Amino acid sequence: MKGPESRSPGDFAYHYNREEREARLPDYMREERKKGFWGRNRHLMIIFIDILVISLVFMFLLPYIRQGNHVLGGYSFSMKVVNFDGMILTSLKAEVNPEGDMAASASDVTVTFRVLPEGRQMRVYDYLQPDRENLIRGRMPLREGDELVRTEISFNNETLIMEETIPPE
Repeated sequence: MKGPESRSPGDFAYHYNREEREARLPDYMREERKKGFWGRNRHLMIIFIDILVISLVFMFLLPYIRQGNHVLGGYSFSMKVVNFDGMILTSLKAEVNPEGDMAASASDVTVTFRVLPEGRQMRVYDYLQPDRENLIRGRMPLREGDELVRTEISFNNETLIMEETIPPE
């Protein structure tokens, strides 16, 4: 393509040919132009793929790894273990599960708190009421080597087992 370079008189002209201009570029610049956005920003592409994979993993696994929440007989159970002043304090919360397809009813419950690996245990009998939040607590002395608390919840001929590690004081 040829045309006047300026409006002043004279025989000035400019010449534009993209292929000729790109032929004068160094090799590394020519290759970068052909790769596109993701080819030129390889590190950005790797970060984007990492974030995408992590998001997908969490999206599919999150319903299965909700810590401490378990459902049994129309109730949702959550457990908290605390190490305080040489004692293992365990709190078990039972609430009516709003998402459950089973209606919660008032019922006797047996809760066994067991400290592992030694196997010491404490059994608590209580009555679950569907119209309020139910708290069941256990307290046992901390001994050297105690690692986790296993809780067995039994009612309506069903059993649920929950485990949680004993945190440091």
